[in-house]
Amino acid sequence: MQNVGDDQPKITGEDPADLLVGVVDIGGMLFAIPIEHVREVIPAPSAFQRLPSQHPDLVGGVLLRGKAIPVQALHRRLGLEAPTCLQAATEREAVDTTEAGTGSTDNGVIVVVRANGRVTGLLVDAVRCLLQLGDTWAQNLPADQDSLICGGYICDTHGHFSMLSVSELLNVPLAPSDEVSETARRRASVRRIAHIRFRVGTLNFLIAMKDIASTVPTCVLKPWPVSGGSCMGLITRHGMEMPMLDTLANLGFASSGARPTEAAGIIIEYPDDKALAFNVDQVLSVVNIEEDAIYGFPPSVTTRWSLFDGVHIDAAGNQCFVINVAACREDADLLKFAAASHRKKPEPQSRLGGVVSIAAVEGADPKDQGCGPASLAGLRSQSNRYLTVCAAGDFAVPIEAVSEIMRVPVEFGPSDFDGHLVNLSYRDRLMPVYDCAQRRGSGIGQFGSEAGILILSKDGHHFGLAVEAMKSIDTGRLKGYRGADGRASEQPSEQLVELGLGKAARLVPIADPSELLP
Repeated sequence: MQNVGDDQPKITGEDPADLLVGVVDIGGMLFAIPIEHVREVIPAPSAFQRLPSQHPDLVGGVLLRGKAIPVQALHRRLGLEAPTCLQAATEREAVDTTEAGTGSTDNGVIVVVRANGRVTGLLVDAVRCLLQLGDTWAQNLPADQDSLICGGYICDTHGHFSMLSVSELLNVPLAPSDEVSETARRRASVRRIAHIRFRVGTLNFLIAMKDIASTVPTCVLKPWPVSGGSCMGLITRHGMEMPMLDTLANLGFASSGARPTEAAGIIIEYPDDKALAFNVDQVLSVVNIEEDAIYGFPPSVTTRWSLFDGVHIDAAGNQCFVINVAACREDADLLKFAAASHRKKPEPQSRLGGVVSIAAVEGADPKDQGCGPASLAGLRSQSNRYLTVCAAGDFAVPIEAVSEIMRVPVEFGPSDFDGHLVNLSYRDRLMPVYDCAQRRGSGIGQFGSEAGILILSKDGHHFGLAVEAMKSIDTGRLKGYRGADGRASEQPSEQLVELGLGKAARLVPIADPSELLP
């Protein structure tokens, strides 16, 4: 005889009696599995996918959230009658289909077991109950006991049951699978790059956030002699006059040739203080794209294929052409347009609205984002770029504070007292979404077709802030209200951000979005 073996599962509590086990029925006998090794329980299908070189105890595989899980049945090894679903599979050809149908309850369930990064499925007839070992009496095991059994117990309510060895379950050839696939491990180590996704006509494009100077809200196009062909007109942005180009025509796609009187766009900076704007019909979102999730495409797709890194196809099957900004800055045709851009003569600036630049007051370079008090760290953008949104009024947030931006996928109901609107699924995890206007104390948000969700990371979780509209991305710098001594305020609530230059400059309230979360 041997005592309850050394193969007993490790007990994390101080007392083994604290171990919680799940009791399952296999062929009319009861067995237990430590709950710490049970990932989930799912219904068994009526048929399993065959596996190559299949072990006698393997019944096949099932797909669980896109991952193949090998499933084993212990009935043969334990000398028990095969489960109903396996009997039906064996007799399928001899039984008329009208008689062979079985309900899901006859198929049993699959207990997904995991340990040390490995996972396998165990086909059982039913899950009976949860027990603590402290409510049972341990029994000795015979010396010739199958290594699959690592303990025996008696319970007042359910009688005798045997403890299954998790390590032995994971020792069956081809039965265990990596819980996290090599692809998932590789993706976790791959750097993701933030891109703005926008649409022109029927085509979707992606451009890296780091490569754009700013976005351009819809503005009037001024006539210019170069207008015609692939140039739509002239705009003024951040103190610079520049051409607004027809994006489709300049990137080698068919264009309608329409000449609108106003347009929105994205600005790319060029060497020697030059810039170009590319027209945009709609900015859709900000997404993080893996470096190796961009694929090449045949040159015949566009006559300017050298201006692209490739194409990214998202989970919904949408094709997004990824613009190579470095190639655009070296393209001879685009350089000719960029050469026509120029800065307008600056005009004397006066202090606006009783505010003063923190950097100017402290005698620092305005581009030095290390300046200023630590209390303003959550308001300061390391790249001098700010996203302006509307949530019962316009305000700006540092672009680095936002992980991604998405369009509203569902219609919101009324929020609760805390501003909570809905829970969404994001990257296989739950993400609560809050009304940004309500969290700012500015009333209730009104969400229409321009609404979006700012996705933020905090304490290892994702949160969403729903805004009424996403306005623009601009370069800017913090400004604080002047005190009696002429110095800028260091209070976060008394800060603004100055976006743009010269006459086009505007002051917008700023907020640290993480401070708006519960």
